[in-house]
Amino acid sequence: MDYFTRIKMLSTLIVVSLLLVAFASYYESQYSFAITVLGVVLVGAQQSIGECTIMGFIHLFPSRMVGYFSSGTGLAGIFGSLYFLVLPAFGIGVTGISLIALLNVLPFGYAFKKLYLDRQEIEHINPNGDGNF
Repeated sequence: MDYFTRIKMLSTLIVVSLLLVAFASYYESQYSFAITVLGVVLVGAQQSIGECTIMGFIHLFPSRMVGYFSSGTGLAGIFGSLYFLVLPAFGIGVTGISLIALLNVLPFGYAFKKLYLDRQEIEHINPNGDGNF
C-alpha cells in the first residue's frame, strides 16, 4: 500500500474518531463514556500509525527534513494542548474543540499530497530513492 493511500485511510480514521468524541460529548447518554473512550483510543491508534507512516515516508527525503518533522510534531503537541486550555475560556466545550480540530485534516492532507507528488517527481530525477539530491 502506498503512503498516500495510508494517509487517506488515517485521515478518515481521525475524522471518525473526532466525530465520535464530539457526538458523545454533545448527546449525553448512558453510552457516552464508552463512545468517548472508543474515539480517544482510535485517535491514539491513528496518531501512532500515522507517526510510523510519516517516518517511513520522510526517510525518502534528505536527513535534515527529519529535524523539520520532529519540530513540527513538537509544536503540534503544544498547540493541541492549547486547544483545551484556551478555547474553554471562550465557552467552547469538548464538542466544539473536536469539531475545530477537524479543520486540521484538510491542510494536512493537502500538504502531504504535495510532498507525495513532489517526491514522485524527484524520483524520476534520482531513481535510487536514497534521499540524496
